[in-house]
Amino acid sequence: MEIKTLPAYQISTGKVAKLPEGLINQIAAGEVVERPASVVKELLENALDAGATEITVEAEGAGQHKIKVTDNGSGIPAEDVPIILERHATSKLKSAEELEQIATLGFRGEAIPSIASVSYFELETKIKNERIGTRLLAEGGKILKVEPAGTAGGTQVTVERLFFNTPARKKFQKSAVSENRQMTALLEQYAFAFPEIGFELVLDGKKILKTPGQNLFERVSELVGEERYWDLELLESKKENSQLIAFLKKPEKITAARPQLYFFINRRPVQSKLLHHAATSAYRDFLEHGRSPYALIYLFLPYTEVDVNVHPAKAEVRFANERAVYDWTYHAIRKALSNRGQVPVWSSAAPNPLNTGSSPALYPEQGRGIAGGTSSPNSSMPDLSYQQKVFPFQHPAGVGSPGETMPTPSYPSPIFWQFADVYILAQVKGKLLLIDQHTAHERVLYEKILKSLGEHRAESQELLFPETLELSPSEFQAFSENQNFFEVFGFDISPFGDRTLLIRGTPPLAQKKNPAKLLREILDDLETDKKDLEPAKIVARSLACHSAMRAGEKLTIAEMENLFDLLFAAENPYNCPHGRPTIIELPLSEIHRRFGRPV
Repeated sequence: MEIKTLPAYQISTGKVAKLPEGLINQIAAGEVVERPASVVKELLENALDAGATEITVEAEGAGQHKIKVTDNGSGIPAEDVPIILERHATSKLKSAEELEQIATLGFRGEAIPSIASVSYFELETKIKNERIGTRLLAEGGKILKVEPAGTAGGTQVTVERLFFNTPARKKFQKSAVSENRQMTALLEQYAFAFPEIGFELVLDGKKILKTPGQNLFERVSELVGEERYWDLELLESKKENSQLIAFLKKPEKITAARPQLYFFINRRPVQSKLLHHAATSAYRDFLEHGRSPYALIYLFLPYTEVDVNVHPAKAEVRFANERAVYDWTYHAIRKALSNRGQVPVWSSAAPNPLNTGSSPALYPEQGRGIAGGTSSPNSSMPDLSYQQKVFPFQHPAGVGSPGETMPTPSYPSPIFWQFADVYILAQVKGKLLLIDQHTAHERVLYEKILKSLGEHRAESQELLFPETLELSPSEFQAFSENQNFFEVFGFDISPFGDRTLLIRGTPPLAQKKNPAKLLREILDDLETDKKDLEPAKIVARSLACHSAMRAGEKLTIAEMENLFDLLFAAENPYNCPHGRPTIIELPLSEIHRRFGRPV
């Protein structure tokens, strides 16, 4: 079939006219009320802004049949009820100056009129000093009745037959399973953001979520599950009048390929490409390829430094100083992951449950780790390094019999073994470390290479016989784009024909490697990872990987000890540049447990 023209485009030739109020509200509803979860979000935010401490959300038919949100907040005075369906009627904003420092979740006064314009709408409310409440009934945005009603303190909003008068919008709604999942995820986000508030979610008569008011640690533990809670690392960082609190999943515990990042700016759940990039970039050196981070990140900034009026559904924000926020988040997360002072533990024992006590505080004692420790990644005095913690040693005191409590042996210096010509076993205080010699050496070389870039141009080892390498078009393009990086790293390469390179020299680190094979592998890495890493880091990572000692190489005691010392002097001794672990820890208590000895 031959296509000669495109279908005609409809040109508007009508006169300019003011739209009817009902149509205006329906258009506004298209921006604010995208799906049933949008209704729940807006009503939740109204309840939280009203000071509610208990909020119940009930939905039937995936929210299209019925949504009911009940709260024990301050309620609405009877005289204000008739005007709540007027657009931009709000109690939260009174001047342009207040728009520059918005502290509430809602502020535009659009949500209630928008929701009511596409549903059968009922509101019951009562403030504390009123003897009787008020009920409002509306259909498609038109008020049918406002009358006194016997109701409990607070507000209850019921939305039925959502999108009954906008068939086009209703036609594009997703499946019931998808909508229910969306509402559940929404409640979880607000439960994370407001741990002191009790939330309940009931879908089609089934209770999905019920949380009492708690402190932050209790709430996170309840929502993620106690077992997975122990996989999280606490981060707290302060800067003048700003604060960053984060729960970071330990890299060695991450298996998911898709990022799970939750951002809360002054308690507001938001999406942020800026923070998403900062978090994923900070995690990158700690994760294996194909795995993605999990984190809950709470950022508290002065209201004047956050613009929340940039998205119709208030789902995104803009920062006054984006560079500063990005750098703070990136470096704080990276430092927390680097300084977490522990390595993957091989253990079959479950940790003890968290003893949170009965403190009603939202954020318990500052600086305490999740497991009850007192170190903090943001401390001005950094915590002792792992190497300092496991030394010094004392002389051995003997070995107990099977019926005795086992003493903790100690030694004047680490004792090293090489196992299967792949792993180094190091006996340290109360534990056995298993070190992968390749990934450990790779980490040491990677940091050495990057550090040398800032100091001087790398030396080049001249080849006895220069080699030629013919490249594919994509490989040659990758080389052309990054030729200067190869020179900086110590390669002496020049074009030698259309797509052929002449290799005269390589970095001293790579003198034992096949130059052509090494260069092709680096070009392949540049093409594969160009969206995730800076070219310099890609070249450094690839060069370190291909220059590091391999599995199967025998090492002397002196070589093992030297690698051990260099590894623990690295910025991140726990992962290779690709994110694979360098060390696994086997505690003595776990060995006792497996042999049936008392711990």
